[in-house]
Amino acid sequence: MKHLIDFSLFIYDCICINIEKNKFTYKTNKEMVNKIDKFYFDLLKDISKSDNFYKNLTKEKNSGIVDDLKTQLEIKSLYKNYGFKDKEIDQNIINLPIYKKRFCDSKRRIFYIINKFSNDIFIIKPLFLDLNHTFYFNPIRDNIKYEICLSCNNEKC
Repeated sequence: MKHLIDFSLFIYDCICINIEKNKFTYKTNKEMVNKIDKFYFDLLKDISKSDNFYKNLTKEKNSGIVDDLKTQLEIKSLYKNYGFKDKEIDQNIINLPIYKKRFCDSKRRIFYIINKFSNDIFIIKPLFLDLNHTFYFNPIRDNIKYEICLSCNNEKC
């Protein structure tokens, strides 16, 4: 089984977009930046080499399909604010199963789409990294610091 990675829908810029009452940004706490970067690329390497990645998507806690309408609409809002058109978002993102996988700690997730190209080839399309638990936010548990941007590695961007 092969996994190809397509970054055509990946949002990875210095951005700050309000989603509901939360802020979507690539700014996060300083000590996590290097860990996140390393983990993300290690995760992509593991995905591309794994025979069981597709089969094990829903077995890990806080990972699996995004099946609630509220989160799907928030993802659509993120892409709309980023400059995508409704038709483009619906065709390429919302009408397909969106998956999430936690990484580093329970506060960070990657959201992505998987297209089955053939019986043994899957195309994985990362959408974005949710560094600050913008989606499924819990104000009691999630004490977020917006110190440095993962995308540009600057405090002010």
